[in-house]
Amino acid sequence: MYQVGDLIAGYRVLQVLGHGGMGEVYQAAHPRLPRADAIKVLRSVHATDPVFRARFEREADLVAPLHHPNIVAVYDRGIYDDRLWIAMEFVPGRDAGLIVDADGPLDPRLAIAIITGAAAGLDAAHLRGILHRDIKPGNILVTPGLDPMVPDAVKLTDFGIAQALDEVTSLTGTGTTVGTLRYSSPEQIEGRRVDIRSDTYSLGATAYELLTGAPPFESTSLHGLMTAHMFGERPRATQRNPSLPDAVDAVLQQAMATSPDDRFATAGDFAAAFADAFDTRRTLVGPSPTRTPAPTPPDPAASRTPSVDPPRQPWFRRLPALGFVVVLVAAIIGGVAGLLQSSARTLPTPERPDAQVIKEAVQITWNAVDGADSYVVRQNGAEIFAGPGTGYTAPLPLPGTYTYTVAARSDTAPGSEFSLTSETVTVFLTWRGLQWVADLYPDLVPATPLSTNSFDGMICSGGGGSLAFPDSTQTSIDCDKDDAAGNRVYRVSVFAFATAAEASADADIAAAGSPGTPFTTTQGNTGTLHQRDTWGGMATLTFGSGPRTRTYISVTFQSGTGRQAADVMARLPI
Repeated sequence: MYQVGDLIAGYRVLQVLGHGGMGEVYQAAHPRLPRADAIKVLRSVHATDPVFRARFEREADLVAPLHHPNIVAVYDRGIYDDRLWIAMEFVPGRDAGLIVDADGPLDPRLAIAIITGAAAGLDAAHLRGILHRDIKPGNILVTPGLDPMVPDAVKLTDFGIAQALDEVTSLTGTGTTVGTLRYSSPEQIEGRRVDIRSDTYSLGATAYELLTGAPPFESTSLHGLMTAHMFGERPRATQRNPSLPDAVDAVLQQAMATSPDDRFATAGDFAAAFADAFDTRRTLVGPSPTRTPAPTPPDPAASRTPSVDPPRQPWFRRLPALGFVVVLVAAIIGGVAGLLQSSARTLPTPERPDAQVIKEAVQITWNAVDGADSYVVRQNGAEIFAGPGTGYTAPLPLPGTYTYTVAARSDTAPGSEFSLTSETVTVFLTWRGLQWVADLYPDLVPATPLSTNSFDGMICSGGGGSLAFPDSTQTSIDCDKDDAAGNRVYRVSVFAFATAAEASADADIAAAGSPGTPFTTTQGNTGTLHQRDTWGGMATLTFGSGPRTRTYISVTFQSGTGRQAADVMARLPI
């Protein structure tokens, strides 16, 4: 970590703005111009990682051509001391997430200003063919103005996981979800192709939080959060903040519609409707509703700036007295923490931590270290916890393999290093209540939801909705085959019921009286096949014996024939 006065590629460090498990952000004097820039630096270990390097360099390459008052400007990038760095515009102020954490629900006037500015930046990026893919309150920087409700500047930052609209190759791999899950669109969670309407969804989720003080969906588990975004009822902001006009609900629900086709066409369209939802004669006047303030995250200036009672002063008056702090907390930057160093002995490193997957979480434990006031936990190098105790239960991360490291910290002595790691922990999603269905069709349904199956590269997920029995025990697993543009070509559904009678009755309705013919699958299972040209082209298959009689399979084309659907059925590994 660099100190005040150090040089980074000619830039002289003026102050440390933030640091975490993946890197640091500094305010630094430009080597030739009379200005200060923000320098984001990755830790040296990531310079040799092709994925991290490509993602980091992409941020500069994509954003550098963007010149817009609502986008943080990128000036330069390179390698220094075997570390990747990027020079960006230094923005005085706070991110919108910290403002909400301090104040709770924002005054609608301030929320409208923030959303309008962010939308303008998004529209400018979209016109250049760039998606942001990580819109959230923490990635919107706000500079206060003389009027507390009228910021001097609102700027989007962190295009580090941005993606060109016409780019096919993904740096994150097939089926991997990027972005912050609380604000991610259903199609982004499912690992499908996204467009500008995905950013609009995230902006709608951000607006919801600005007005209510909480994200639209909350869950203690990763799976629960995914399910809420993909299948849950869209929340009503007025239920959490009764002072809001009813019109706000309709606007936010359209922005966060499950189907992209039902959302606003552009971020600007959403921002305009968002502002129009408020009655300026009534709603935009007066204080925000009384609430219990949310806990404020650690602030690097907390040790030098007295705390201020949030209800008594506007958000911008609680910025650090020694100057504004710019928050450029990106996907590569973890939490912010200040350490007081002294000549005392360095704390020992905790013994190898233990990590194990428990129900919907990862439990990490470690031994106590004499003299430690707190501990810091990293997950694959990224800081996820800082606090007292000898254990931490982390929310279940996205599927993958993880290791955990723990370091001791003290207010009076140098901290320990992260030299030991836990045994690896493998996290994966299961089909849960649909597991028995997946087990019946192992060659069709992938082992975990949201992953790519081996047949035609389809993506499978849980579905529902019975044709015949709305109140039945019917469930389904739906597998979609998309074209290069992300449009569905056909869907294979495995419908499952509590009884064979229910399955047969539902299949009969799906077949709609079309004649059935004997059918043998590629794996030698026998049943009855129906095909019809309605609904875009459809074929259904029921089984004559065994546990599969509680299920039936349908193939439905978006635009095709029953013959095409039957041809797919003949190829299915069932």
